Amino acid sequence: MLDFGDKSAEDARMSYLRNLMVNYLSSDLGVREHMEGAIGTVLKFSSEDCDKISKRKNESDAWF
Repeated sequence: MLDFGDKSAEDARMSYLRNLMVNYLSSDLGVREHMEGAIGTVLKFSSEDCDKISKRKNESDAWF
């Protein structure tokens, strides 16, 4: 049996994520840094994911 409530929630989550990514990729660095928390929340990043991203950002000046 299909649960349309779950499908609607997933569609809304994906739509929100799509909008976040478009705005993220078309924004300046200051805005991107602010949006990373929202993106991590929507994608349910673990603390290990966040640490890995932070480490990579600190290693490179060419982050996006």
